[in-house]
Amino acid sequence: MYAAFVGVTGIMLVCPWYLYTHMPLVTFKPVCMDERQELQTTDIVLTTEQADNLAAVLAQYGEPYRRSGSNTVLITPELSRDQDLIWNYTTKSGI
Repeated sequence: MYAAFVGVTGIMLVCPWYLYTHMPLVTFKPVCMDERQELQTTDIVLTTEQADNLAAVLAQYGEPYRRSGSNTVLITPELSRDQDLIWNYTTKSGI
């Protein structure tokens, strides 16, 4: 009985860590509004300060993210498909 409890407890502790470290993530691509008032994804490279600001905004809103280097922020594929929300995070972080 004790061994089963320890095994289940161990799995409950390891699974969230494993999912967090092995979650498929994609590079954050800023979204800007063009002259026709349409949202457009850009391929600009973030500065370290912009990446820091973006990480702070994502953390504030409870979005899962990971840093990869000093100027790359990785986000979930689900979030990357929400262009309106990405635009909101882009503007809030000053990009």
